[in-house]
Amino acid sequence: MRIVNGKKSKIWDDPWICEVPLVKWPTFIDCNQLEKLVYVQELFNESGWNGQLIEKCFGDDLKNKIEIIQVDMEGGDDHWIWKDSKLGEASVRSAYWHLKSKEDLSVESDVDWRKIWNLKISQNVKIFIWKLMWGRLPVSD
Repeated sequence: MRIVNGKKSKIWDDPWICEVPLVKWPTFIDCNQLEKLVYVQELFNESGWNGQLIEKCFGDDLKNKIEIIQVDMEGGDDHWIWKDSKLGEASVRSAYWHLKSKEDLSVESDVDWRKIWNLKISQNVKIFIWKLMWGRLPVSD
């Protein structure tokens, strides 16, 4: 999400600090102070971010993350951007590569899948190995 003027971005419901909205975070913040605030714009003062209010509501660590976010008070409205695209627009291709990069992190990179697929074993066993390595086996807890 790109914060421009903060008028349309909701503090709790929109992912304006990182990829997860605050409503889904553990409560390490002063929720009583934030109950009165709705839009990100309410965290601004005349010169930009209101550091004292942000620190009171979110603490020092989140304050540092928030103050890094650049705002442009006269640049229009807030809008969604797709971080995995040069133009900031989502496409099937960029979504595919985004998900592919996430998958690659979950399996050790030293697995040579060509060797596994070329083994002289049943195709079912190969698929079982693949599912096992990618955590795709249907099991119950």
